[in-house]
This record gives sequence, structure tokens and C-alpha cells, in this order.
Amino acid sequence: MTAQSKSLVIYEIAKGKKISIPIIKDSVWLTQPQMCELFSKDPRTIGEHIINLYKEKELLARPTIRKFRIVQLEGKRRIVRTLDHYNLDVIISVGYRVKSLRGTQFRIWATKVLRDYILKGYAVNKHRLIDTGIDELERAVNLIRQTLDSKVLTGSEAKGILKVITDYAHSWILFHKYDEGHIDLRSITKPSYILTYESALGLITQLADNLHSNKVATKFVGMERDDHGLERIIGSINQTYSGVDLYTSVEEKAAHMLYFVIKDHPLIDGNKRSGSLLFIHYLAQNGLLFRDSGERTINDNTIVALALLISQSHPNDKEIMIRLITNLLT
Repeated sequence: MTAQSKSLVIYEIAKGKKISIPIIKDSVWLTQPQMCELFSKDPRTIGEHIINLYKEKELLARPTIRKFRIVQLEGKRRIVRTLDHYNLDVIISVGYRVKSLRGTQFRIWATKVLRDYILKGYAVNKHRLIDTGIDELERAVNLIRQTLDSKVLTGSEAKGILKVITDYAHSWILFHKYDEGHIDLRSITKPSYILTYESALGLITQLADNLHSNKVATKFVGMERDDHGLERIIGSINQTYSGVDLYTSVEEKAAHMLYFVIKDHPLIDGNKRSGSLLFIHYLAQNGLLFRDSGERTINDNTIVALALLISQSHPNDKEIMIRLITNLLT
């Protein structure tokens, strides 16, 4: 967890053990030894991760490395040394690369902070939005979007979640303006393609075979449980009442399918991957995967972020998650 002042962030890496992180020029900075302590890894491992992220051009060295003077005690002497410090881009990138308990805890913490923001903050609190004013939220959303554009976050999962936050917050802005008669929303898309249980199972089988051939999945990926869960989910998506679809739009059907496959675990393993595959397939078959401009309606990072948010969400937050996905598509 963290505590923040104007010039310092305290990150607690273990009970009673904390790291003080300076805030300089609107970012936080750590030396390589501090990252070793943060992620509980030796200098060689952290050094390799830093070298690789620059080698792979994930980041540029010039804007992410600064030399700062620090005072060290060596025996009884106070020595001033100039050391390389790495900014938040590098810290997060290393945090998503490193394999250790500390690294896992850091990723869980980072994801939880972003998830808490979207579930508890401005993005879904419509009453607070109205009370505090639309202009204030728009400024906040624009600030986060600028952060995305400037690549302050480089971990694909974290960056994807931040994009979800900004897109969803923007959808609430549209709803607020619509309520005031200032904007017209696009009509929702009527389905032209029906996904059957047999088709869904065939797609999942193809995915599992591909993953197995590349040796990147367990033998249980794509295997159904004995309770016919997948068949029920597909049936619920296509359910009608008095001849009218229960879920009337492509957006609603796709959102519920993604949510149910991930949360209900109809497969022994691979539910997030299978749910995402069916989600993309259903959107594509109904002509909703691409916008008129040719841009993907939802990109890969956003799909990963949605899958993570759904899997970690509380069942009581189901309607929030459904609205989130539906609004992003509309």
C-alpha cells in the first residue's frame, strides 16, 4: 500500500518494511538497488530486465533515467554520490516482468488500485458526477488520457485498464449530456448472427488445439465441466420471452456472454481466453468489431483489462461490469 505527500510515496513491501520513493518532476524514481529490494530480486535479474526493456524499445532511456545526488553513510563518513534513478515507467515495466512473490504482490496491488478506481470512483458514480459537475470530470478524464498518450504506463494490463477507465468515464459524460438534451446517442445494434452452442464449442476446441500445439496451455484448457454450463450460457444469450429477445442488442448479448463465461467457469481451465474469443467472434460476425474508421471497437489490451476486471469483480458488481462493457461498445 502507499501513502503520499508532496514529495514522497511510501510503499509497504512487507509488514513493517517500507520503501520511500521520491516524487521528482511529476514522477517517482528508484535506483536499481531499491528495485531489487522492492521485488526481492538480485541486481543481475533486475539489471537484465532493465536492459531488455530498453533493447526491445518498450521505453527510451533518455526520458526515463535521471542522475540524482544522494547522501550515503559509509562507516562514519557521509558520502555524496550521483546514481541513476529510473522513473515510474521503468518500475511498472520491471514489475510486470519479474517473477517473484514480491513481483506478484506488486501486480496485484497495481491492478487493485486501478480496479478500485473504476468501481468506486468517478467512473461509475453518476450521482457524484452530477453533484460535482461535468466539467470537473471531463478535465480529469482528459488528464488520464494525456497520461496514456505520454506512455507513463507501459505494462499492457495496467495501460489497458486505464484505457477502460477513461473510455467508461467518457460514456458517463455522454449519458449526462444526453439527459440534458445536449447529445444524441447512437442506436444499439440489432443481432444478425446467432451463436450456437455447437459453434461456440468448436471455436473453443480450435483455440485449445492451437494453445496445446504451441505448448502454452494445460491439458485442461477448453475442457467442459460436467454441468453443461457453456450450453446454458449460450442458451441464456439467445433466450426469448414472448418472441422477443431477452437481450435485444449485440452489445448486451456480447457483454453478458463475456461476463458469464469468465465468472461462471463452464470450463475446467481457460475461461478468460475462451470468453474473450467468443466475445470477439460474436462482435465480428455481427459487424461490430470495427468502427467505420477501420479502428477496432475494443483492442487487445482493453479485452485483457475487461477479462481481469470481470474475474476480480464481486458478484454484486455484475450490472456495473455489464454496463461498462455495453457502454464501451456503444
